[in-house]
Amino acid sequence: MIDHNLFHLVHLLYVNNEKKLKLTLEEEMLFAKLLEMENLPEQFKGQLNHFLPNLEENKLLLKRLEAFYGHYKQLQKVTYGMIYHSKRHAGILPALIEEVVALTLVERVAVVIFPISEMDLENNIIKGILIENGEVQTEALTHIPGTIYNLAVHTKPASVRKIRALQKSATIQIVNPVNRFRQLHLLEMVSSLPGADKFLPAFHLFNKQNLQEFAAKSRLLYLLPDRPAGDTQLITAEKLRENEWVISEENRKMLSDGENLFDDLQKKIGTRTGYLIDGQDCLHFENEPATVRVYVQKNDRQHWDIVNMIAKTSGSFAFYNTASHFDRATGNENKEVSLKVTDCALTCITYLGHFVPNLGTAFLDFYINQDGSPYLYFVGGAEQNGTLILPLSKSERGQSYLANLLLYMSGLIEREAVSHVD
Repeated sequence: MIDHNLFHLVHLLYVNNEKKLKLTLEEEMLFAKLLEMENLPEQFKGQLNHFLPNLEENKLLLKRLEAFYGHYKQLQKVTYGMIYHSKRHAGILPALIEEVVALTLVERVAVVIFPISEMDLENNIIKGILIENGEVQTEALTHIPGTIYNLAVHTKPASVRKIRALQKSATIQIVNPVNRFRQLHLLEMVSSLPGADKFLPAFHLFNKQNLQEFAAKSRLLYLLPDRPAGDTQLITAEKLRENEWVISEENRKMLSDGENLFDDLQKKIGTRTGYLIDGQDCLHFENEPATVRVYVQKNDRQHWDIVNMIAKTSGSFAFYNTASHFDRATGNENKEVSLKVTDCALTCITYLGHFVPNLGTAFLDFYINQDGSPYLYFVGGAEQNGTLILPLSKSERGQSYLANLLLYMSGLIEREAVSHVD
């Protein structure tokens, strides 16, 4: 494979040459039309005929250059691509490559894995890890495939522009174009579901008036940023007695009186928009609200599956001893809680899937109340937390998590092929 910078120079020459060749062919056609005109002056006609050999020579030269540049323009075609974050996803890259290698040995597909920074939309180029027939090429140059799975959250303006361009493309389908959502919008969507009050707590935009109304009727409140920069952490405000609250975040606690409650909570989220949730009679585990994260994915039949459920323990979600921790944290001895969570998660994500375009993988966070019922408080796309990604990719279910990404894309391509035949 030629050097990446050399390739770009050759590719630019190829593109410029294509433009010149197109103009030359148009010029040749215009010459022919002029020569066919009956009222064309003989002198002008003679001058045109004088230039025709030069025009033909120029056309032949451009065609030879096209063949020459094309020989070195070693772009490879791929079946589909996967966008990863070079830092956050570094831990799962070996496992992801292993899954793709296994897939390409079974199916005749070529997959390119790449960070968004290595995609050149204008020239239809990707530099990434190419996997085909079980072989891995670490610095391959490929065309942009028609189906791309996005696993990353993009915050840089250049990256966001590229994702938006992919979304607008008529020839490219991107799965999970967005992996971080405005929670108030999603919760509003879920609230329109019949019976949503059974699994959706009361929620409102965080402002002074809404806080006063919540605080007047509830002893336990949760606050979250509407669009958090990182992993979600419930900020808890619990009423100890009249005009005395304790604010908790990741086991850090502070006292606040009723008059300063808004200001003290505002400091926790800074200038970001936040939302309030009624904590109701929430179950507690290890002095924290009992919370559960559910990973859901679409399979190759376009149906949602639950691939993992984990409970928060010691202040963070963890995969070790998942079943025992989940049971202890949620009071799931008779498995009723896990059944409720499963049913609720599938109901919510199936409904949201109708409104969030091209969603293929997601996670849903619930808190559990005293009677074991789950209440949705947060929805995310592909997992971004490095401490969760690595065990997710290494566990038995985690392997299916990565494999499902590929199976879903295979299903998309098969459906597209069938639709073209129909």
